[in-house]
Amino acid sequence: DTTGKLGFEEFKYLRNNIKKWQAIYKQFDVDRSGTIGSSELPGA
Repeated sequence: DTTGKLGFEEFKYLRNNIKKWQAIYKQFDVDRSGTIGSSELPGA
């Protein structure tokens, strides 16, 4: 919406999307270093 505020439903939507992206990121961060290194990058 255009209120400039984050309502509860918008917050839930945002949180769910962040969790999805984190799960995808973790798939490629094989060594669990918190970064995707050059050796992990070709799979990303």
